[in-house]
Amino acid sequence: QSAITQTAGSLCEQGGNMHTAYTGLREEVSVAKVVNTDDTGWRIGGKLAFLMGFFTPTLAVYQVRWRHRHQEVLEMLGAAFDGLLGTDRGSSYEARAMTEIEQQKCLSHLLKNLSAVEETRTGRAKTFARNIKAILREANQLWTDYRGGECTHEAYRARGQPIREKLSHELRHRVLKDRDNQRLLDGIGRQHRSGRVLLFLERPEIEPTNNRAERGLRGGVIARKVSHCSKNERGAGIYEVMKSVTATLALRG
Repeated sequence: QSAITQTAGSLCEQGGNMHTAYTGLREEVSVAKVVNTDDTGWRIGGKLAFLMGFFTPTLAVYQVRWRHRHQEVLEMLGAAFDGLLGTDRGSSYEARAMTEIEQQKCLSHLLKNLSAVEETRTGRAKTFARNIKAILREANQLWTDYRGGECTHEAYRARGQPIREKLSHELRHRVLKDRDNQRLLDGIGRQHRSGRVLLFLERPEIEPTNNRAERGLRGGVIARKVSHCSKNERGAGIYEVMKSVTATLALRG
């Protein structure tokens, strides 16, 4: 095992063949048209860190960092990134430095947040979350129909317009009696006005959910559960390189 570990280190560190390939994969991410990203907990020497993943249909690129802020996201994407970015509702992606990046917030996360409030309310207090969920599901179904070839691009855009209008009406500025409903209105409304909730109705090349990134991180989540993650920063660097190259090769068959 020690010989394998030493060899992996020499291949994955600066100057090694694997590290050279990894650098190339990072560059591919920075010029990709659509990227989905997510993160999960990791440990380095027993201390909390983060495993971040960036995914396209033919790329799976990882990095392990002590923190997960917009700086770490832009470290991978680059300041000049002009593609579409699929994300969850994490605050890292709401930083001012990422204002110019077109983003699609994961509808699955939004629906989960709405359901959590709806299930604890009664009467009219349920109406707000229920109405938003119905609109988001209608939008998601339209995208599914389009990707399945059941409607043309022109019909897709035409059917998408009234959906956007309905959501804008539901998320209009107003004061709600229920505090949690108000929190949802403010949060989702802000993201909708910035074009990050129904971006996929304008740009159908990006998926309405962040499932691609969640699937891409699944292996890392399993590794975290059955190991102590990385013993030190050198080990974390080896893991991110090895994981990126092998996962990308798997995606490419």
